Formats: sequence, C-alpha cells, structure tokens
Amino acid sequence: MSAAEMNSTAEEQEFSEEDQQAIMAAWQRTITGLIELASADAAPDDPRTIAVFADHYAWMATYWPVSHDDYVELGRFYAAYPDSRARFEAHRPGLAAFVTEAVECYARARSPR
Repeated sequence: MSAAEMNSTAEEQEFSEEDQQAIMAAWQRTITGLIELASADAAPDDPRTIAVFADHYAWMATYWPVSHDDYVELGRFYAAYPDSRARFEAHRPGLAAFVTEAVECYARARSPR
C-alpha cells in the first residue's frame, strides 16, 4: 500500500471517539519528540530518534496495515507532498526532511531483511 493510499484509507476509516483521541495523543507525542530532537540537533539515526519512530510505527500499525516498505514510503510522503511537508515545517523549518531521513534510519535499524 502506498503512502498516499494509506493516507486515503485513514481518511475514509471511521474511528470511535476513543480511537480518535488515542491517535491524536500518539501523534502529539510523536511530533513533540521530533521537535525536541531536531531542536537539539539529534541525528536521524540517534537512538532517541529511533525510539520515537518505534513508538510511531507501533501506534500506526494498531490502526493501519503498514509493512516495512510502506513505512519507508510514508516517511518520503511526509516531505514530498506539499500539505504534509507544510504541516511539519510549521512546527520547525527542516523538520520534514529530518523526519524522512529518520524514518529511513528507523527502517534500516528495524529491517526484517
């Protein structure tokens, strides 16, 4: 499933109020961690960065089917698509590129291959 398809599937899926709150809390935890790490000039392959993406991957997999390759594509989607990129850049300039690189580092560290 491509990142665009995952995004479309997520938009079409109906979640309970409890699920919506859990997703928003998990997203907030992820974005806060990423902003802190990027602001501290942590490397995308820093163990703390990898830990943020381990959590991100885990909560995403709870709601959407996401393979290793899907997850890498999702990281690329975050920076490649203008709306997605703008959401990250609104938090901190350069965050979208940091996220893309960090997702790939996470995927390499956790690669099933």
